[in-house]
Amino acid sequence: MALQRAARGKVDVVVETRIEPALARIAAGEPIDLILCDVMMPDGGAAELLDQLSIKLPDAAQRVTMSTDYSGDLKLEGLERSRGRPLLHKPFEFADFLSLLESGEKSADQENRR
Repeated sequence: MALQRAARGKVDVVVETRIEPALARIAAGEPIDLILCDVMMPDGGAAELLDQLSIKLPDAAQRVTMSTDYSGDLKLEGLERSRGRPLLHKPFEFADFLSLLESGEKSADQENRR
């Protein structure tokens, strides 16, 4: 994937293309700073992942950023508002990804101080 290539040597990127393996990896307790999930996936997408994480692993649900290459869709805007998670439109620059990662790390640091 393009993101893996761009991230090489900077950050670790792990790719899962289906929700169940992604949930298993998250539940295994690997340290995860950001979960970037496409709105549309073969077995659901970001909404399905967020639903399951909200029940099983609510802390991980706060690390989800949704992504899509659709634009101008009111349903997507509604999804973003209803889930309270950011939406990153593709194509995006690697700097945009790093910015999301850094903001997630800052949020996690603030939570750990409480």
